[in-house]
Amino acid sequence: HGPWSERETGQSDYDQGEVSEEWKRRVAESSTFAGDEGRTPEALERVVGEILEPKVDWRRILRRYVLRHAKEDYDWMRPDRRLLQHGIYYPSPQSERLDMAIAVDTSGSIREDVLKKFLSEVEGILQSADSYRARLLACDAKVHSDMSIGQEKGLDVEKAVEEFSKRLKGRGGTRYSPVFEALDEEKIRVLVYLTDGRCSENLEKPRYDVVWVLPEGGTEKHLGFGEVVKLEGGNRTGRQTPPRASR
Repeated sequence: HGPWSERETGQSDYDQGEVSEEWKRRVAESSTFAGDEGRTPEALERVVGEILEPKVDWRRILRRYVLRHAKEDYDWMRPDRRLLQHGIYYPSPQSERLDMAIAVDTSGSIREDVLKKFLSEVEGILQSADSYRARLLACDAKVHSDMSIGQEKGLDVEKAVEEFSKRLKGRGGTRYSPVFEALDEEKIRVLVYLTDGRCSENLEKPRYDVVWVLPEGGTEKHLGFGEVVKLEGGNRTGRQTPPRASR
């Protein structure tokens, strides 16, 4: 399979669908999460509840990562027509497609209500980007679910998130390295990792940007690099953390 192909059985290329203006949408059935780390991995039942309105302004955040790389993305085979009419040959900018990955922590320390919030933010991310290819991963101590989607030809976002929610597995311990290892060959610009931060694993700073999304009560003390976004009382806070040396 190619790097952006389906990695599990089932359809991942969704037809163009009208995006509902309502955020609230049932995505799954009830499943109770353990409140501590280290449970034996097992299939998670589909999550009950409603997809809430995301708390983070993902359009603003993702736009920053598109613009950060814009200078590098030029097509010399297609001159900029606006400059060409003045006799200036200059490459045209490539499409502002954002290649990204989204990882959801499904370990035993992630409560049911927190997972609902995480899925809300996943939907918010996919709704906010204008053009993208995204790899969605669910991981506790290992990657259990892995699917790829693209917005270039249109996407039914709600259907995509619902499909992803059906594949969630976990309830084991917490490790981040399986996600980073799975993305070693990917040419992504940013990874958004939704987690409670309860993992002391040392990681090497990757070549792409990382945004850690923490719920209320989440801890950032073990996050050695990247931007930290906190979902606290409906507000977003963010800061940059210094890189850590080793994985």
